[in-house]
Amino acid sequence: MTSPDKGVESAEATSPARPRPQPAPRPSKRRLVMLIDSNPDVHALVELQVNDLHAHVYHTYSLSDALLRMNDYSPDLVLVDHQLLDDDGLDSLRRRCSRPQARPPSIVVLTGAENDRTPFLAFDPGVIDFLRKPLRANELRARVRAVLQTQGLLSRLEHQAAHDRLTGMLNRDGLSPRVDAAITRFKVSPERHFAVLFLDFDNFKRLNDAYGHDVGDDLLRQVGLRLRAIARTGRLMKDANYEPAVARLGGDEFVVLMEDLSRPEDAEEVANRLIAALGREYWINGMQVTSSISIGITHGSQSYSCAAEVLRDADAAMYEAKAAGRGCYVVFNSQLRQRIEMRARTERELRLAVEARQLSLAYQPIINLDSGRLVGLESLLRWQHPELGCVAPAEFIPVAVDSGLIGPIGDWVLAKACADFRELQQQLGENAPDFIAVNISRRQLTDPGLPAKISSALKGSGIEPQCLHLEITESELVTDLNTARDTLREIKKLGVALSVDDFGTGYSSLASLYDFPIDVFKLDRSFIAADLTSERGRALMAVTHAVLQLARNIGVRVIAEGVETAEQLAVLQSLRCDMAQGYFLGRPMPAEQVLAWSRATSVEKVNS
Repeated sequence: MTSPDKGVESAEATSPARPRPQPAPRPSKRRLVMLIDSNPDVHALVELQVNDLHAHVYHTYSLSDALLRMNDYSPDLVLVDHQLLDDDGLDSLRRRCSRPQARPPSIVVLTGAENDRTPFLAFDPGVIDFLRKPLRANELRARVRAVLQTQGLLSRLEHQAAHDRLTGMLNRDGLSPRVDAAITRFKVSPERHFAVLFLDFDNFKRLNDAYGHDVGDDLLRQVGLRLRAIARTGRLMKDANYEPAVARLGGDEFVVLMEDLSRPEDAEEVANRLIAALGREYWINGMQVTSSISIGITHGSQSYSCAAEVLRDADAAMYEAKAAGRGCYVVFNSQLRQRIEMRARTERELRLAVEARQLSLAYQPIINLDSGRLVGLESLLRWQHPELGCVAPAEFIPVAVDSGLIGPIGDWVLAKACADFRELQQQLGENAPDFIAVNISRRQLTDPGLPAKISSALKGSGIEPQCLHLEITESELVTDLNTARDTLREIKKLGVALSVDDFGTGYSSLASLYDFPIDVFKLDRSFIAADLTSERGRALMAVTHAVLQLARNIGVRVIAEGVETAEQLAVLQSLRCDMAQGYFLGRPMPAEQVLAWSRATSVEKVNS
C-alpha cells in the first residue's frame, strides 16, 4: 500500500482491500470522472469528494484498463497518476480521449514527486492541469468542480454553435462533421450507403410576407418538429434504432442525412414520405397554412471528399426539382453535374464577354396591324462567342440573372437601346417608330436604383420618356407583388410605358395586374401557334378575343408575339389586335439595318 504522505491528506480516507464497485457507464445526467491511480486511498478520497459534487467516479488501477474502457464510459474528466504515464502512455490516453462528435474529456495529472516534469505536462494537448499529492480534500473538490463547470459551459456553447436556435436542429456547422464522417465510412466500407436530402419549402417567402415573420418562424418550428418525427426510416435502415441527422441550414432549407441505407434507392422512398407529410396543412394562430416542398437527393456513390461538395450537389438537385414544377424530388446524377459545369463555364465566359464587348443588340420590328406602320422595336440581347458562335439567349440570360451579371448587362442594354433609338429617330424623322422596348429582369426590378438608371439613360440619349417601353415577364412580375408594385409606380412617374411580356403564361390574376400601372399586354406566342382549324386552336382564339376585349375595356393595348404566317396575321387583324411582331413581319436585325428595312417595307407589303 502506498504511504499516506504520497497519497492523500484526509482523516476521512479509508483503504479498501479490493477494488470498489463500478457505476453503470455514462449516467444520463450526472457528470463522470475517470480515476486512474494505483493507490486505494486516493480512490476513497476522490469518491467522497466527487459524490459531494453530484458526479460519478469510474475507478481503475491501471492505464491499460482505462484505455480499454474509455469509449464505454466517455468521461468528462480524467484524473491520472503521473507514475502510470510515460510518453507513449500519455499519447495513448490523448488518442483514446479524442471524440469525433463530442468534446474530449479534460485530463488532470496527479503527482507526488517534487522534482518531475508533471508541471510541463499541463501544457501538453489534452492536459489542462495537475494536482500535487498528497491530495487535499478542499483543493481536490474545488479543482474538480471548476473543471466540470468549465466543461459544462463549453459543452453548452458548442451545442449552441452546432445547433439552430429556432428549431433546435443541427445547423450547417453541426451537420458538416456528420457528413464528413459518413463519407469516410463509405470509402472504407462501400456497402454502408448514405444519402443527403436537401429540402426547401416552395413559396415560403410569399407566406412570410403575407403573414409576417412570427408566423413564418412558427411554421419553421412546426416543420422541425414534424421532420424529426418522420425522419426515422425504420425498415429502410439496417439499424432500426438509428435516427438520421436532421438540420436546418437557414431560412426554409432543411437537410436529412441518412446512413447505412439498405439500398441507395431507399432515399427516394423517404423523399416521397417527406413530400406527403410536410406538405400537409399547418395550423398557426388559428390559420391554416400549406406549402409544398422540393427535395434534392445525392448519394455517397458520387465520390465526394467533403461535406461542402455533398451539400452543394444536393442543393443543385433541389433547384432542379423546383424548376421541374415544385413539390417533387430530383436525384443528382452525372447529367445534372454536366449541366452545372456547363452553367459555371457559361458564367465564366459571360463575364469575359462583358469585358470584351462580345454582347450586342438586335431589334425586332413591331407593326401596327391597322395601318401597317412600323411603330416600335424590341431590343434583344445577342452574344457572339469567338469559338461557339451565336449563343442562344435562353442559354445565357438565365445565367446572367442568377449570377448577378444581369445588373451591369441590363444597365448597358438600357443605355445602348435608348442611344440607338435616338439615332434612328434622327435618320427616319417623321417615319421613325414611336417607341423602343427594353426587357427588365426580376433582379433589376428589385434594384432600388433602377428608376435613377432609367432617368439617366433617358437624359443621356435625349429621347422622350414615352418613347421607352419596359417589358417585364408576367411570371416575374407577380413573384414579389409589393416590391414590383412600388418600383413600377416610381418608374411610371418618369413617364415611361410598362408592358407585361409573355402575357397568359404566368399565374397572375387579372385583378392583381389591374393594380399595376400597365400600358401594354404582350400576348404570348402560344395563343396563335396552334392549328387554327383544330379544336384547341379555336379555343385559343376565343381566349385571345376575350383578352383583347378585356384590354380595350381597361385601356391597355395588346401586342401579339410570334406571328409567323399570313394566316395568323389575318386572324389577329380580324380580332382587331393593336400590334404584332414575329418573323413574318420582320426578323431581329442590327441597328444599322433597321433604317434600310424600314424604307423597304411598305404598308401594302405588311397588309398583303
